Amino acid sequence: VAEVGGKDQDPNSGRMIAKWYIEKGLEAIEKIVRETKEQKGEACGPFAIGGFCPTMADACLIPQLYNARRFGVDDATLGILCPTLLQVEAACSEHPWFRFSHPDSAK
Repeated sequence: VAEVGGKDQDPNSGRMIAKWYIEKGLEAIEKIVRETKEQKGEACGPFAIGGFCPTMADACLIPQLYNARRFGVDDATLGILCPTLLQVEAACSEHPWFRFSHPDSAK
C-alpha cells in the first residue's frame, strides 16, 4: 500500500482509499443487520436490530451512510452493497430524532 499523502500521490487517492474502506465496512454491517432481521422473521421492525424504535445501532449507522455519500459512494452502489441498510435509513429518516439531527436540516 502506498503511503497516504506522499508527495507524488494523486490528491484524490485519500478519498479513494476512504471510499474503499467505507464500502467494505458497509458490506460487513449489511450482512450483520440482514442476518439479524432474517432471524427475527415476521416479528421484525424496520430499525437496524429489528426493533420498532431506533437504538444506538441506528444512531451509529446513519452517519456512516451520510459519510459514504460524502466520499463518493453513489446511491446505485449503496443499493447493491447494502439494500437492508438503506431500508433502515428510510425508517430512520421518518423519525424525529434523525430528522432534527441531520446535518442538512441545519442549512
